[in-house]
Amino acid sequence: MDELHTLVQKDPLFEESLNFLNGLRLQVRNDQLELAELAYLSKRGEECLTYLYGKLGFLARYKLAAIQGIDVQKFRHQRTPKFDHTTVMLHDLLGGFERSSMTIETALDNRAILLINVETWNYLNLSPFVLDENAYQDRTDICKIYFFSHYLPAAETWCYKYVYKPDDPLWEIKPDDFPLVKEQFEAFSNYILQQTLPTA
Repeated sequence: MDELHTLVQKDPLFEESLNFLNGLRLQVRNDQLELAELAYLSKRGEECLTYLYGKLGFLARYKLAAIQGIDVQKFRHQRTPKFDHTTVMLHDLLGGFERSSMTIETALDNRAILLINVETWNYLNLSPFVLDENAYQDRTDICKIYFFSHYLPAAETWCYKYVYKPDDPLWEIKPDDFPLVKEQFEAFSNYILQQTLPTA
């Protein structure tokens, strides 16, 4: 994360590449591409991607994983427990996945989407900003990934967009639905924003 912060703050070519590609994305979305400029835009886009990937190559060491449940394995003859994780390693957000059971000597965060370094098993918990609906409801062989959209303080409701179908109705979570989501947002608000979560 320190590397990314440095890149964004202090590398003008990184910032320029991001801005160019974002502008290109908006032109494509708004159908505003000029046919006469396509050769230049293609070449410049490849140069920007090359620069970004050159700086972000370390991301190949990370995988996105949904931890749907954890069971403790502790037997009389063992001094320390082991933790059996029901895990779905996500190859992409649109359905590519590999369900597995993983037993390690430490417990990762439960019911969470984690960005895991596959070399060290260090991880960054993306919850509650990224959720797997199936981790909160049924344990299934697939993940249903949602990204946080916005919070409605008056209704005390967290709204999420389904990654695969962003135009679907929002998944609205109230404190009674999944108290863990409220606890995680309260902790984030207190620790990072240094304020209590706003309510009605």
